Amino acid sequence: PVGALNSYRDQYAGDLIMRELEQKDYIEQSEMVMRTLRTFPEVSAISGRYIGTGIIQSNYKNAVGPNQNADEVRVKFSGIDPAAEELVTDLGARMLEGEMLAPHEEGYVIIGKNLLEQYTLGASVVSATTLKGVKTGSRVRITVNGNTQEYTVKGVLGSKVSDVSTRVYLSDSELRKLLGRTDKNVGEIAIRLHDPALAVSVRDDLRALGFASLARVETARESQGAFLD
Repeated sequence: PVGALNSYRDQYAGDLIMRELEQKDYIEQSEMVMRTLRTFPEVSAISGRYIGTGIIQSNYKNAVGPNQNADEVRVKFSGIDPAAEELVTDLGARMLEGEMLAPHEEGYVIIGKNLLEQYTLGASVVSATTLKGVKTGSRVRITVNGNTQEYTVKGVLGSKVSDVSTRVYLSDSELRKLLGRTDKNVGEIAIRLHDPALAVSVRDDLRALGFASLARVETARESQGAFLD
């Protein structure tokens, strides 16, 4: 459906998206790739996202009895430069409550609505498990790659795109620390063009430069795949 493609492109993928190759955890030589992208006259903005999977917990301070457990969900984390992300997807316009992350802000996360019980009751829930009672100002505990840190929820993000509404967002520098990474290789690069009609042409140019050996280089339609057909 055209509406689904537009939402996927506008809120997540951009006109083109580069993602890590199968069996890889990130896009190798990401800094070089992004430098090259910025030289393309067709490109208006790019957002490089660090990607990691781990656990987010709530109510962990109240779960003290032998039969009491903290609410926890295994999720995908996106570490972003908020200013760059805004230029590609305008995530701040999709906040259901609270505020978007500020540039270089640490100690805060924003959470996709499909991870929270109050936003999924009565709906077809994407995630099998949700966090109870979490809202703006709540404290949550995140564990990635064996590293654990507490954060304050700055806001809740609403989107019909599951790649957005089932993620937890934090600053790129914070996710890099949790991942234990010293390199600057990202997992996704979303690319906004001045003219979306040039997506296939720019994709082909990127592949011709050899970038297909470093990442999957796809238009938004290709990235979303069979769901659209």
